[in-house]
Formats: sequence, C-alpha cells, structure tokens
Amino acid sequence: MGKASRRKMNKHTQGVLARAADVVQSISGSPKIRLRSNLPQEDKISNALSTLLMDEVPEGAPLAEYKTVLDLIVIAWNISLQDADKHSSAIQKMITDIGMKDATLNSEFQAHFRNLIIKKQAFFPHDNRAIIAWDVWFEGDKIRISASALVPPGNV
Repeated sequence: MGKASRRKMNKHTQGVLARAADVVQSISGSPKIRLRSNLPQEDKISNALSTLLMDEVPEGAPLAEYKTVLDLIVIAWNISLQDADKHSSAIQKMITDIGMKDATLNSEFQAHFRNLIIKKQAFFPHDNRAIIAWDVWFEGDKIRISASALVPPGNV
C-alpha cells in the first residue's frame, strides 16, 4: 500500500473514530474512551461487516449501493443485540420512522431485516459489540470499511 493510500485510509478511519467518540461522549457524558486499534484483522468489527456486506452486494456495484446496504447491515446488527422478542417491534419502529406506507414493501423490508439478523447471528453469534460509527469507500477497485463499536462491560 502506497503512502497516498495509507493517508486516504487514515483519513476515513480518523473520521469514523471521531464520530464514534462523539457518540460515546453524548451517551456517557465523558470524552474518555479506550481504543483498541491493534486487533488482528479477523477480530475487527470492520472485518465482520465486510463479511456480511460482500454476501449482500454483487461485485461491481456502485458505492451508493454499498453504503445503503452497509447502513442496513449495521441497523440489523444492532437490533440483533436486543432480546429476540424485541426484534419485530424495533424493525416496525424503523419502518414507521422512515414513513414506509406500501404494505408489500413493508413486508419485504421486514423479511430482509430478519434475514440480515439471522446472518449476523449465524456468522457472529457471540459478537455483542454495538456498532456506533462506520464508513465504506473505494480504494482503487477494492471496497474498504472502517467501523467503531462499543464493547459491552465485562467483554473487554
């Protein structure tokens, strides 16, 4: 990876970390967070998101499709962290919030979200990190993801 590529990737990563720090501060009231940046690739939340994203988006899709699908994956991931009996109401609340009125689209949207939740639980059943910031971009012809997550207390 060249110097320019590293700078570009660092810019995206720093932006995601800054957004994550803002979220943590607004939730906890404290700007102090501990960053774990020396994780092996397979332990990074971005690696998990990449696995799910590549399963959902065909190769060669435009960046806008990757961004939209990643947003849906993150929402489904975070919904999956709730008790199973709350999944349907969380999905329905989201549908209500975005103003989806068409019954057929509503039903398809719910089915797609349930499918994303099932995939998250199948691929990453014990990963209870809440994703709080994410970004996706092209670097040359490759898709790159940067993300930050909160680790539940006791799982550090």
